[in-house]
Amino acid sequence: MIEGAVSFFISHWLLSDTLIGVMQNAGLAMLAILIPLVIAILQEEIIHKRNENNEGFLKLDTRVILDEVLRFKELLIFAGMIFLPLLFWGFSENILSRFIIFFVWALGMVEILFTILNIYKWVKGDLWKYRSKYLDQTNVGQDAIISWRSVWSSKVDRTLQKSDQKGFSIGDEFDLLKKFTATISGLIKKDD
Repeated sequence: MIEGAVSFFISHWLLSDTLIGVMQNAGLAMLAILIPLVIAILQEEIIHKRNENNEGFLKLDTRVILDEVLRFKELLIFAGMIFLPLLFWGFSENILSRFIIFFVWALGMVEILFTILNIYKWVKGDLWKYRSKYLDQTNVGQDAIISWRSVWSSKVDRTLQKSDQKGFSIGDEFDLLKKFTATISGLIKKDD
């Protein structure tokens, strides 16, 4: 059954000129889903917080959204992986070259799908997972200074439940303190 499906895919799809249209339309559909989500998350998290003077974690969240949730630099590469290989489809007549093009395209599609899932998880309130990962990776430079300033200058109402604060808890404060001291220790060792 599987061998028949693979054989059909190779003989009928990879060698046909129809697949390029399907791949292009699927890529456009994925980007058509992604672009409004990116606009919505940036508008909600950045513009609304600024307008409401609710800037606690704003600068950290801006960096987290761009670097961890959207993976903006990689996102450009993934979009390129979807569309640039299609330019070579007409020049590739054999199965191997078309399979490589299809594989690169499929990898780009999967990564765009993961980005959409990251946006979904962020909007659902799994903020500290992304914030924590970002703070672990950002140890030096202006981004680290701005991010840590955003963390320590934010005001958190400790009487609220965790769900009311988009995932913040006392345990997160201890985790932040550990990360902060590790960052400071790393900077001190770097200076020595």
